[in-house]
Amino acid sequence: MFTVTLAFPASAQGNGSSPGGKTKFDGVVITNVDRTVLHDDIVHYRFEVKVGPGQFDAIWLHRAVRERQPYEPVRTLDGVLFLPGSPNYFEAIFMAPLHSQVPDWDRSIVIFLTQHDIDVWGMDYAWAMVPAETTDFSFMKGWGVAKDSQHTEIALSLARIIRGFTGQGFGQLNLIAGWVV
Repeated sequence: MFTVTLAFPASAQGNGSSPGGKTKFDGVVITNVDRTVLHDDIVHYRFEVKVGPGQFDAIWLHRAVRERQPYEPVRTLDGVLFLPGSPNYFEAIFMAPLHSQVPDWDRSIVIFLTQHDIDVWGMDYAWAMVPAETTDFSFMKGWGVAKDSQHTEIALSLARIIRGFTGQGFGQLNLIAGWVV
């Protein structure tokens, strides 16, 4: 486990500050990283990110990218962060084709973009990570669009930092949101 500290200018912190001088980015910790080779030089990283003190205050951050060699991404043309709509996950919506029972591995939008040198990112919301067998949802009191927006901001910030440290630059990412049912 390693801790990631996000530092932003005071103007970027806006009303995310809380009493005691803490910001919404304090305590963000990447607790686990998985790397899976999807095909040839295309890999999928999945980062488990603790975003708060609660048991279910965690999101998944995903990255699909081509690599020259393990852990060394090719130089990409651009980057995008996909947000799935409810009630789904990034992998289920964007990595697996939706129109075929037996899909070819390369028919997902993530693979298509990655093959064309786009650095693809995705996020799974905290509410999507709550186990199905959960029966007490009192911890969700106060959860909503504001919390989802905060988590999206954290995901975008982490993606930009990781992109920067892996040679892609610290520039902005395009954001594509899924659907809500």
